[in-house]
Amino acid sequence: MALKVTMPKLGLTMTEGLLIQWLVADGAEVKKGQPIFEIETDKVVNEAQADANGILHIVVDAGATVPVMGVVGYILAPGEDMPEPDLPVSEVPLPADEGEGQEEGAEGAMVGAARPPASPAAKRRARELGVDITEVAGTGEGGRIGLADVEAFAPAPQTGGQAPVEKEDQAPAKEVRASPLAKRMAREADLDLATVQGTGAGGRITKEDVERALAKPTSEGIGPATMAAEADLAEGELVHLSGVRAVIAERMLASAQGTAAVTITSSVDATELVALRERLNRELVDELGFRLAYNDILIKTLGTALKEFPYMNAHHEEGAVRLLSGVHVGLAVDTERGLVVVVVRDADRKPISEIAREARDKAERAIAGTITPDELSGGTFTLTNLGAFGVEAFTPIINPPEVAVLGVGRIEEAPMAYQGELVLRQRLVLSLTFDHRFVDGAPAARFLARVRELVEQPEFMYTYH
Repeated sequence: MALKVTMPKLGLTMTEGLLIQWLVADGAEVKKGQPIFEIETDKVVNEAQADANGILHIVVDAGATVPVMGVVGYILAPGEDMPEPDLPVSEVPLPADEGEGQEEGAEGAMVGAARPPASPAAKRRARELGVDITEVAGTGEGGRIGLADVEAFAPAPQTGGQAPVEKEDQAPAKEVRASPLAKRMAREADLDLATVQGTGAGGRITKEDVERALAKPTSEGIGPATMAAEADLAEGELVHLSGVRAVIAERMLASAQGTAAVTITSSVDATELVALRERLNRELVDELGFRLAYNDILIKTLGTALKEFPYMNAHHEEGAVRLLSGVHVGLAVDTERGLVVVVVRDADRKPISEIAREARDKAERAIAGTITPDELSGGTFTLTNLGAFGVEAFTPIINPPEVAVLGVGRIEEAPMAYQGELVLRQRLVLSLTFDHRFVDGAPAARFLARVRELVEQPEFMYTYH
């Protein structure tokens, strides 16, 4: 009996996913538990696995956005016929007697009963290449025509014409075992993964393996990534926004156009914050196995302040604002796929050590592309820190439906007035952007003043490990 291959639901908030690429060719044999395609949801990349042994038949091509539980393929027993695809209208391949016959002109060479069995992907590729599919010999089960059969039948391009199409579904591609992130990095840098030595489990190629390969100089002293970038610049190629970059662009534009954003800044004496971090690192480094970041302490600081100022811990909903009981601080993380906001839940109630573990774990998985959509949702306030890049102050953009975001600049030694004297202290600039539709300037300033107070006098956290 045919087993549907569907777009999995990877989190409570997931409604659809982008099918990035198939890892197995149409018509190929798969084993239960074998990764068969990659999914991107917002800024997360995951692999979907086969639920049974059998022959994979693809009905949705890579690059399509598919609703959760939408059918993208089938796993069949050898010789079993594929059922009618159970797909949204926009994804259902045309029936044998529609579309294709019309494209062949008045002669109607393609008649439904005369067509050999072919996969939907093969039919679409035949239309793209102008191939009469009735002339193609299938190599699949029962003479079924696959994508590779169509591309092998298509005439070779003439000199100066279009470059040959890469057969990504050929057997050699299946032999390379690599993480989703490693595969994406290789595609973007035009790097052949077959030339990369994998150091992961069972020889699996990791992100670090790809980075090492890209860092190796070529005969002209530059790596593949550099050459690809220079080639793009030389050709003046127009890069269209898609996937994660398109999602980011859409949300940032919606935030800029849909909020009455106002930013206020405050210069803060961060000397005690620096001292606190040093002390906590001495006390906790053995327990944690890593050093605390300033963000860990600032998340706890915001958790405390947001509990005291609930109007900043809110979501806007169609002209109204909903005050939220849970304090869940989002932390902006820079990844190769774009900006990702991981959420540390109940930041007001957790000790710094627990916040540090959670923030570090989620940030690492966000960078690797393995974090779940649920862990990127539900934030009530966002913290974004550009201090590591030497930025002093900036205007952060609100992450809807939140009503505010705090930007953190670099900590630097600067002359400041302290106890009646001008001395060198550690200075930090905080930038608070808020939606003036729901929060007025004075209440926002009071909240920022409280955050400043907690940063300058963080004694409350000395015993809150």
